[in-house]
Amino acid sequence: MDNSQKLKEEVRDIFTDYLAIHKLSQTKERYILLDFIYSSFDFFNIESLSQTLIDSKIYVSRATIYNTMELLMQCGLVVRHQFGNNDPVYECTYSNNHHNNIICTVCGSVQRVDELGDVFQPSMKRKIRKFKVGFYRLHLYGICSKCEFKRRLAVTKLKREREKANAAKNQDTTDQQKTRNTKIK
Repeated sequence: MDNSQKLKEEVRDIFTDYLAIHKLSQTKERYILLDFIYSSFDFFNIESLSQTLIDSKIYVSRATIYNTMELLMQCGLVVRHQFGNNDPVYECTYSNNHHNNIICTVCGSVQRVDELGDVFQPSMKRKIRKFKVGFYRLHLYGICSKCEFKRRLAVTKLKREREKANAAKNQDTTDQQKTRNTKIK
């Protein structure tokens, strides 16, 4: 059995226990959603999840999707993020796959960055020793290279337009002074 299949079974067991403890129905649709979500560890929103299901010829109502997402968040299998003014995105939490995200505050793009390594210093590790860390995410906010390029391009264009306007204004002023000087003579 590969690791992804083992992970899906663990997640399914956790969800089954949660539903049983809270005396909630263990419906086929809820497990289909859980399987789809844990098949891809990327960020997703309700719209993309719904479209993926439709593309796969699986029909689950929008209400079931929203309700199941709430249940998955309550039992700790999914977390919701709100990056800027964009729609909320969701992410799997059960995998012990600690990672970091860089989020563009302009376009809302999110990129996973694993190269930062363990962000906890030894002193912090001692402080949280008696706390069972399920997962952590570090979110770094800034401007992505595409948005920064667009911003620089817009600033450069604006400067050129101002320079042209100033040059035209200076030319008009020079022309007016020449006309005055010619009338005075």
